[in-house]
Amino acid sequence: MESQVAEAALAMVRPTTASSTRSAASSFLEQWTRTPDAWPVYVKWLQSFHVDSSNGSKDANTEMLGMQLLCLTLMLAKIRREVPRNAEKNSEITAAIQYEVWSFLQAVQSPQLVSPLCSCLTALVVRNGQIDDLLIKISLSQESISKPFPEAIVLKILACLPPELDSCGDLTTPQVTAILFPYFEVVLDTVRKALFNSSSRSSALECLKEWTQTCHITLSHLNSPICGEADKLLPVMIQILSQPSECGEEIWILASHALAEAILIPTDSCTSSRQAAVAAMISAVSSQGFIAAPFQHCVAHQWDDGAHALASLMCTLVSEEVDDLCAEPADTYLGFLLQIQAHPRTQVALTVLDCWLTVQDIPTNSRHEHWKGALFVTIAEGLVKRAAYTSSFTTWEEELDLDEQEFTEYRRMVSDVLVNCYFLLRVRFLQQMVTVIVDAVSCHDWALMESALFSLSTVFREVCARLKAKGALPSLVKDRTETAHEMMRLVEQLCGSDSAMAASAAAQQHVLVLGAACQFMGLYGQAWNVYCSEEAILRILAYLHAALQIRSNSQSDVCIVATAASRAIKSIYITCANKLVHCDSIFSCMQASMEGALSTGIRDAMAAVAEGCTRLTVQMKDSAHVARSFESILVPLLQNSEAALNNITSAELDVQRELAADTLTKYLHVLHVLIRFCDTQGDIVSPLTHVLTVVWPLLEKAAIQCRAYESILEEVLAVHKQLLSNIPKLMAPRFSEIVKFVVEAFENSKHPCTLDYLACAVESFSPMDGNDEQSFQELLAHVSKITTTYLSTEKRPDMCPKLIQGFFEMNQRYILFCPMALVRCTEFPKIISLAVQCLTECKGERESTRATLNFLGQIFGWRSLRLPDTVSRALENDATIIDEQLANYGKTVTSTCINMLAGGPQMLWPAISDCVFSIIFNVIVTNTGASGVTNTAVAHGWIYSSLSSCNTSTGTPLPSETCQQIVNILFALVQKGSKSKPKAKMLLTDYAKICKGEIASNALLSYYLDSNDIQH
Repeated sequence: MESQVAEAALAMVRPTTASSTRSAASSFLEQWTRTPDAWPVYVKWLQSFHVDSSNGSKDANTEMLGMQLLCLTLMLAKIRREVPRNAEKNSEITAAIQYEVWSFLQAVQSPQLVSPLCSCLTALVVRNGQIDDLLIKISLSQESISKPFPEAIVLKILACLPPELDSCGDLTTPQVTAILFPYFEVVLDTVRKALFNSSSRSSALECLKEWTQTCHITLSHLNSPICGEADKLLPVMIQILSQPSECGEEIWILASHALAEAILIPTDSCTSSRQAAVAAMISAVSSQGFIAAPFQHCVAHQWDDGAHALASLMCTLVSEEVDDLCAEPADTYLGFLLQIQAHPRTQVALTVLDCWLTVQDIPTNSRHEHWKGALFVTIAEGLVKRAAYTSSFTTWEEELDLDEQEFTEYRRMVSDVLVNCYFLLRVRFLQQMVTVIVDAVSCHDWALMESALFSLSTVFREVCARLKAKGALPSLVKDRTETAHEMMRLVEQLCGSDSAMAASAAAQQHVLVLGAACQFMGLYGQAWNVYCSEEAILRILAYLHAALQIRSNSQSDVCIVATAASRAIKSIYITCANKLVHCDSIFSCMQASMEGALSTGIRDAMAAVAEGCTRLTVQMKDSAHVARSFESILVPLLQNSEAALNNITSAELDVQRELAADTLTKYLHVLHVLIRFCDTQGDIVSPLTHVLTVVWPLLEKAAIQCRAYESILEEVLAVHKQLLSNIPKLMAPRFSEIVKFVVEAFENSKHPCTLDYLACAVESFSPMDGNDEQSFQELLAHVSKITTTYLSTEKRPDMCPKLIQGFFEMNQRYILFCPMALVRCTEFPKIISLAVQCLTECKGERESTRATLNFLGQIFGWRSLRLPDTVSRALENDATIIDEQLANYGKTVTSTCINMLAGGPQMLWPAISDCVFSIIFNVIVTNTGASGVTNTAVAHGWIYSSLSSCNTSTGTPLPSETCQQIVNILFALVQKGSKSKPKAKMLLTDYAKICKGEIASNALLSYYLDSNDIQH
């Protein structure tokens, strides 16, 4: 066995080993190390490692080092896994291993082995209960050791103790702290002495961090005499973090992390000793360059990790002591915090943001002047500069100085600070931003202007809330008036006397400036509605129309401006509707909006403008104005759509036809959005009649192209579906024609969108409302035959999940709105059979499987649905049809559902649980007499056999007692009726978690505690 282990270990460490051989060796070693026979081999391995192999070849030395590291790694895992803490059986073998590890650590030559050896040693010491002996040997009485460890190894052993003790599963964090706390002074003294030795300084700081974190060593402890002597540790730490030349980045990082851990320990809060420690650190910032000097050194050498650690330390100190610090002058270190904010690396600059947010939690009257308005004016100024693009920025693909992800993250994170700046400064903040914009225009600094506009857009909700405030206090009225004045001044600055020329000038500065200006105008729509005249709002819209006309060689530039401008147009049409509806020129304005949006060719931009125009139109009270408004919107849309249709038929190249079809698809989507936002209340029905008349020829022509282009089919049916939802009565005369077209399209394409339309039709023309049930029954039979034939001859269910989803979602509509047509359909048994087949063959694909489960759950659990009494009585008469299908497939569905709970996607658990509950509920509700008992017994058998045959994550089924527990609890809950459904679903979820090993089976006891009806 020893030779086999050695060969497997060599195969693992040799770089020339084939991957298959290495994988086999890894599996062998993993199995071997879990056996009791591994312990003696580890002892022999450790003994052999004492032999100095430094005289061998380089390859041999490398292999030996790899073997040693592998041995220590496997052994450490075995110790942590198998050796309990303070157990009597931890005797001879663990003592032998501990002795060999100790001896090996004394003779170790490779630095790479020190860390794993220390981990193994401390793991054994902790589990053997020998912490006292270890600390006496290595810390208090090193003279007693025949060959003392070097100081760095002592510190490494000390650093390993807290996390190793914390990893023991039988100890809580307070217990770990209690065990280690008696030794912390000895450790701190050892650390303090080691800090004066440059060779062991990093090990000392790592040790300090681990003990501070685990033993909750506070600032007061660090600033108190150690072991009865006058020496303190905090002054040494301050000295290390004040020396830019003697220490390097690694030392500063370790020292910052260790000291930050002590600052975060709150147990000495508000004590005089902590206050003295904080005062010493704050004073050292100006007197000794504490933190600041190393930070400057890191900035100069571009040591970003060091700068981040130092910045985090300073910001942690300020944030944790903000109550006291805000009451005192801060000129000595506020400048340093502002330097951190201006750091070019995002990870460093972000650290100070929490400081500013924490300061804002302190009441203004409790702050020193240094922490009031003037500071936040400076902060806002710095944030605007820091959040600006580089002046040479064009696109992210070409940008070399900025990282897109970091830049986006920074802008997201500064939002809260900018809002806080506005809350404190109010109109002063707006004046500051407007001044920045004016100065940036004069200096041709487009990046700063864009950043200031971004800052104003960030605080739009708060500014608009102030403008809409109805208080009459003089200070509020004054601020509201001045705020409105600044907003109007900025609009005047942006739009100028000629809106089109102003938009062009903004684009010439940079396309991002124009995009930011458009976004700003859209977000402040509520302000324009209150304080702008109709003419001023139209000037803003003219600016946005001009922005839509801006063209560039870069499509991304066009997209940026078009998206911002279209959203702004939508926002202004919605928020300023009560003014614009009375404006005579609004019709030409809306037509210009639509023409501008359509000219961009960007789907989302066109849809946004269409939505805004439509929502403005439905606010008009005069039906003539409504009709005229719709005409203004539809004319350019229909003209462009006709042109796209003509291009499809007349284009000679396939590429041209594809492009025209894509364009038509976008226009149809815009039409869909327009109809969607048409409210059918009141006088709007008549204009929709006009809309239907106008767009019907377009829909008929577009339908001709559906056979060649499925994207067109999808949008045409989306429009029809929206019309059917909005105006079913107006669509009724055309319904048979549309259904014929949809069925034909389904026969040819099998596209899911056709089924979506049929589902909508079932809901809109439900036989419950007196419509013809027979026609819907025949429709379902025809569609079902096509579907089942297609899935049995051409494609399997797992190859077309969208089709499966659409088919069963349509059947769900039948259950809710036309249940008799479904149950009496000649294809009903095949529909159920297909659903059962899809549960298995869709292989847990989320949407299709969920639709199938929901269908089965609703059809088998129809008695729990809220259906009209007449429909319920009719279904009761035909209930045997459903019950027959349940008898045929209940066991299969139940087994599949239970298996999916044990190993399927967690996202499907609710749908699976619904289905299982519905099956059992249906069985129990139909129980009458002896046959009822038999049915219940059958259902018991379904569930129990499914549970007992289903394997868990360990590869074995649950114990029979646990399976019986689940069955008893589940049936007891279902017998209480639908009110117990949430709890039954929770039980099935717990079953799934038990199978995955996430919870233990004793979690089922809670169900017995909550219910007196469950029998043990």
